[in-house]
Amino acid sequence: MLPLHPGLDALFCPDGRNFAVASQRLARNHYRVALGQRQFEVRLRDPLDREVNGAVVHAGPHELRAPIPGRVVSVAVAEGDEVKAGQPLVILEAMKMENQICAEGPGRVERVLVAPGVTVDGGQVLVVVA
Repeated sequence: MLPLHPGLDALFCPDGRNFAVASQRLARNHYRVALGQRQFEVRLRDPLDREVNGAVVHAGPHELRAPIPGRVVSVAVAEGDEVKAGQPLVILEAMKMENQICAEGPGRVERVLVAPGVTVDGGQVLVVVA
């Protein structure tokens, strides 16, 4: 694998085939991966997370970051809003696709650091949820 940009890699196979691999973080330990023309959703299990009644509990504030460089299309929340896990917070346009950046868990929006029309770098903090 050869990293090209955050969230975009080139995969070179021993048989000579090459693929573009794009990844998008949907939530904590939950990713969408595009390999060629196919898309997969991947969930990683963190052994340090604890489960309570079947739900994963995350402690403390978390930062939602842009998975790849792009332009903010819309922001669906404001500071002080209550959010739930998986709720879309920001729509980011990258590589001619709109990507939903979703809350990793329940909480309150502490800070919104972007606005519609703003161009962001991969890894840039978009929203902080406490």
